[in-house]
Amino acid sequence: MKGMLDRIEDEKFAVILVEEEGKEFVIDVRLLPKGVKVNDWLEFTVQEGDIANIRIDKRKTSNRQENSEALRDQVRSRSRGSKFKRK
Repeated sequence: MKGMLDRIEDEKFAVILVEEEGKEFVIDVRLLPKGVKVNDWLEFTVQEGDIANIRIDKRKTSNRQENSEALRDQVRSRSRGSKFKRK
């Protein structure tokens, strides 16, 4: 299963969103792999409702970041400045 690390709450809990299933898992941050950051994609297994064998999916994380950057660049290139003028 794949999901994205959405946020860390109270420096204790990690919230992982699984888009395909419309689920979210809340786990202890100590279960996360070293070096993981918010918005990183993770691969894991679910056993009896609990997440196990978590690893960072570097390829999907990289692809998503590249897509986001391309979209931002596209929006910026279309921008003609603010329609609101300062007085």
